[in-house]
Amino acid sequence: MIFGLGRLIEFFLRLAIKFARRIGTSDWPVYKAVVISSKLDFGFTNCLLVIIHYKYRNADRRYEGIYKQPFVNRNYAEAYLCRHPGGSEFPVIVSPHHPSWSIPVEGEIEFIRVE
Repeated sequence: MIFGLGRLIEFFLRLAIKFARRIGTSDWPVYKAVVISSKLDFGFTNCLLVIIHYKYRNADRRYEGIYKQPFVNRNYAEAYLCRHPGGSEFPVIVSPHHPSWSIPVEGEIEFIRVE
């Protein structure tokens, strides 16, 4: 039971950090990065992680980044991994002030009013 609780705590902690990094990035430009490699790994409490190593160009310079997406369910992790194989396009937003800072683009969230 404690093992499963630790995995969930790590998962939610990683999600909170992921969302906190997005604060103030709404005006960052989007660049087309390319996945160098992607793999399924485990965090320190066996939380499933898809690790994506990517590269992109900005102002004639090459940059690389690593993104770790947490998952609780192995099926979802494997599906996400299959969507991002080596050589595939991986859009990222890049800081206009620090071109080495990048964050993967996530889907837009739309709110629909239900009456």
